[in-house]
Amino acid sequence: MVKHLDYCTHMKFPEDREMLTTKLPNVNMRLFQSSPVYERLVLDAVAYIEWCAATEKEGYKKPHGYSGANAGIPWNIIAYMDGTTSRIMINPEIRGGRGDYKPVKTNCGSLTLEESRKVHRSEFVTVHWFDTRGVEHTKEFGPTPGYTIQHEIQHNLGILITSLT
Repeated sequence: MVKHLDYCTHMKFPEDREMLTTKLPNVNMRLFQSSPVYERLVLDAVAYIEWCAATEKEGYKKPHGYSGANAGIPWNIIAYMDGTTSRIMINPEIRGGRGDYKPVKTNCGSLTLEESRKVHRSEFVTVHWFDTRGVEHTKEFGPTPGYTIQHEIQHNLGILITSLT
């Protein structure tokens, strides 16, 4: 079995900390649409993030999602698990939320805390993103998979659960 820390950035490694605490840039969608070489580069990064999200690794539980920040890929890309299928969002952005802020127990593969931490997440979240064909989407998500999507987007903004309450 592959080892978690061989595929995930982690705060215990000084060289990984910048990736985990800095806002990542968006994928340039103009180049994604116009340059087949750039598109291939982005889709290779997507495939790696998607594999990381879908693969259980020794040393941590099976992920619910993965971000560019987790994978050491300096783009705003996330994957989240929808049952046994991984879903990709390029340049995801939270556009709104509704309902209550619910306390949620969570952990993080880039922190591997001894105990899960309680954070508050919006019960429903509206997200805008591009798919792997470059098509724009906006959709509201409920708690599952909305909590995971919020967590992964926060990663790419440089926000860790240890800085949330």
